[in-house]
Formats: sequence, C-alpha cells, structure tokens
Amino acid sequence: MIYHKKYLIVKLLIENMSKYELMGIYRPQAYVSGAKSYCTECQIELYKKPIEQGETAVLNAVLYAPHGYGEHLREGSLVTLRNGVDIEAKAVVLEIVGYK
Repeated sequence: MIYHKKYLIVKLLIENMSKYELMGIYRPQAYVSGAKSYCTECQIELYKKPIEQGETAVLNAVLYAPHGYGEHLREGSLVTLRNGVDIEAKAVVLEIVGYK
C-alpha cells in the first residue's frame, strides 16, 4: 500500500547505534531500505525514558511525508535513522497505526 497523506504514525522497534543516548523530541531523517535515497523527517518523543547506547525500545513515531517510500513501507521494513551522514539508530516497522 502506498501512503499518500502526511503524518503517518508507525510503531518501531528501535536499536540505538550511536555513542550517546537518544532523548527528548528526537527528529532524525528516516530512510527505508529499498526506497533508494528518499527520506523524510521522523519524530519520536522520548520524554519518559531515553534510549541508552546499545539498547532497544518499542515506540510510536510520526513519519512526516511517507509518500516517497511507495510500496517499500510495510510491516517488517528496515528503517535507518540518520542525523546528517551519521547512522544513529536502526528500526523495524512493527505496525502501521494510521494517520495523525
């Protein structure tokens, strides 16, 4: 399925691969494997508990403009979260919740 509207909520299993903890309002660029070089901003709210280096967590995230991923965005897709050229985290889409 191709998602044409903005602000798609997805549930992600995220693994922190950076050298520091991820906390607060975390807004990386999200790349989906198979969708070539298309990316969009992703927002994850980490107020209650930050994700330490090497830890994993299941969280809801908002993809701002998911239409460019096409049919590559589905449950089980691998998502790479980047800050510039640095890969900060990798995630797997567990569930596509719906629109915000």
